[in-house]
Amino acid sequence: MRKEIKCRKCETENVIIENKLFFSEDKKQHKVLCSVCKNQLSTEITDGWFFVQSKEQFLLEEKIEEQKQKIVYA
Repeated sequence: MRKEIKCRKCETENVIIENKLFFSEDKKQHKVLCSVCKNQLSTEITDGWFFVQSKEQFLLEEKIEEQKQKIVYA
């Protein structure tokens, strides 16, 4: 799951990525916090965990990963 939420407190756009466990266990509620101000964005249920980062940082890392794919190794 990938979801975008804007923080009501600092107005940072956050990208939330759910990391599920390979072998599913009991699902629990987790507080999803803003990557900048730590304000609670939502409460989500998962058997894994959530990775939260600003949209700006997410797009930068996505661009870096794309560039890595273009590297030609001799």
